[in-house]
Amino acid sequence: MKRSNFIQIIGLGTLAAAYGASGKKHPQEDSGHPDKAASGASYDWKPGQPIHIHPVHKTRKEWKKLMTADRYHIMREAGTERAFHNKYWNNHKEGIYFCAACALPLFSSKAKFRSGTGWPSFYEPIDRKVVASRTDHRLGMIRTEIHCA
Repeated sequence: MKRSNFIQIIGLGTLAAAYGASGKKHPQEDSGHPDKAASGASYDWKPGQPIHIHPVHKTRKEWKKLMTADRYHIMREAGTERAFHNKYWNNHKEGIYFCAACALPLFSSKAKFRSGTGWPSFYEPIDRKVVASRTDHRLGMIRTEIHCA
């Protein structure tokens, strides 16, 4: 596997997951909506369906009202959760990983692999158009943040 194909998710507040073919959804405890993202969108996309990118425009105050302080820091201020201390780093259930803010389907468990870093790692998104990146030169190293488009 080429390093350029390695996608590591460092801010897991950005992910939510829906598992299995049964359609059973993982509850989103931080959003206030049991089966909806912070934006109010639902995690109802199924593999094979077209993906529609729908930008969500909210003020800082609106986002803060919809998210916990930790999730807001990770999703809106480029924060990072501690390695090995999140619910998805060692998750082995089959399903789809969605953006916890807008419910855009981002990754399939089929593209997830064990990197040993303490964060979930994927070798490809469901569709390249659903992710974007930002390069960070802080801390004396080059890091690339992958986030929802």
